[in-house]
Amino acid sequence: MHKYLIKIFGLLFIIVAFSNCSTTKINAKKNTPEVNRYQLTNIFLTAKRDLLKGNRSSAIQGFEKCIKLNENHDASYYELARIYEFENPQLSEEYVKRAIIIDDNNTWYKEFLIQLYKDQHNYSDALKINKELIALQPNNKNYYYQRANLYIHNKDNKNARKTYDDIIELFGYEQGVLEQKKQIYLSNGEFDKAILVLEELIKHNPKEKSYYGMVAELYLNMGDNDNAMRYYQKILEIDPNDGYVHFALADYYKSIGEDQKSFYELKEGMRSKSLNVDSKMKVLLHFQEISTKDKTLIPAFEELLSIATKVNNNEPKILALNADYNTANGNSEKAIYYFERIIAIDSSKFIIWEQLLIAENNIANTEALLNYSNRALKLFPQKASLYFYNGTANADLGNWKRVKQLAIIGDNFIYKKDEKALMLSLRAKAEMHLGEIDNGIANYNSAIGFDSQNTEIQLDYAYYLALNKRNTSRAVAMAKSALELNGNNPRYIYVYAYCLYKDGQSAEAMKWIKPALKKYPDSKPLNLLDMEINKE
Repeated sequence: MHKYLIKIFGLLFIIVAFSNCSTTKINAKKNTPEVNRYQLTNIFLTAKRDLLKGNRSSAIQGFEKCIKLNENHDASYYELARIYEFENPQLSEEYVKRAIIIDDNNTWYKEFLIQLYKDQHNYSDALKINKELIALQPNNKNYYYQRANLYIHNKDNKNARKTYDDIIELFGYEQGVLEQKKQIYLSNGEFDKAILVLEELIKHNPKEKSYYGMVAELYLNMGDNDNAMRYYQKILEIDPNDGYVHFALADYYKSIGEDQKSFYELKEGMRSKSLNVDSKMKVLLHFQEISTKDKTLIPAFEELLSIATKVNNNEPKILALNADYNTANGNSEKAIYYFERIIAIDSSKFIIWEQLLIAENNIANTEALLNYSNRALKLFPQKASLYFYNGTANADLGNWKRVKQLAIIGDNFIYKKDEKALMLSLRAKAEMHLGEIDNGIANYNSAIGFDSQNTEIQLDYAYYLALNKRNTSRAVAMAKSALELNGNNPRYIYVYAYCLYKDGQSAEAMKWIKPALKKYPDSKPLNLLDMEINKE
């Protein structure tokens, strides 16, 4: 660091020495008393060092002292201008103007003044200084670009275009200039002139597809479909697999009622490996939406999705769409396949893990549910639903102590009433199996208090009340209430009949069991309950 500072100060010494040379000329003209150059340079370098260290007030004092020693010390005026640039723009402007008076040929000073004017939106004065810079360095291309940009900021597109023409005349073809001219014409709605500029760009960049695409879009906006098609075809000559063009052609054919050709182009677009996935997703999501209203379009959507999946087989967004689509259609096993592929590529998305666990739970795959929920908990230890699914898997395995532990921990991360009800009911179920009946009853009551409409919680609570012969009349009432909302579910019929049986209403229970067995003859719980009641 010390060596680095020495190099900086060495450079500054040269700059200051040069500044002092120019100042000497001015002093001689103005008969200003000669000052000690060594002393002046030393003060200036000390001020620069203070500024680098962040000692702003000391630096200001140093630069001001230089000016007292030599009122024509332009470098100090410039440094003070830079210090006050944002704090006091007016004072900054005064200082840099003073520096320019002393050294009118210094381009740094004038560039700084232009920046001050730009910050104040004073583009007229900025253009005047720019004119002086061009006079000083007529072959500096950057100053012409600066001039054009100042005209654009000043809402003077006419002079901006003229400046761009000057650049081409002075320096030859400039792609950036033509790009800017194109933008000016587009912003003014002068599409025909924009096309001429694009034609010039194409002439120098014959393989640049984007220029052809812009021309085609402009012709479409102007209602000239024939020329638009001509330019789209030129893109396909360069790249037959350009997905953007195929999608554009699909829109075009759709607009003139040629749906078959439109769909063909959509498929070709989906086959493009270079087209970005977001563009494909936009089309797929649109097709999925309209296919929910028009079922005849479902095969078309599935075909497009199939093509996109083959081409982008490792793209999480495409895989997620497959997973969601299969989930919506009740195909949990296929949805799981896609969810598993997504987490193999990117395991950082919690929503994917949660959807995977829901799907595994739907097909009662206890081993997978336990495995994936354990993995997810390591990644997202503060997500309550993971504790619930892990607890559900452990419940299927009879690990009731672990279930209770998970439910207690998971409850700390829950803020919604319905989710809290589910976690409390899981804990209550574990307590019932652990013989902690009173605790189980208390937590089931709390769960129902949080979500009185959850028939699953009501059904479980009713079953465990009946199993433990605790308030069987309430068990019957809750099971009946749950059954009324789920009359075609054999499990609900079984629990209601079981509660009736435990409440001493065997005959009433059989009235439900007999017809249920005709409808669900393979229901093991109903068959076992029928045998148990008939033994008595």
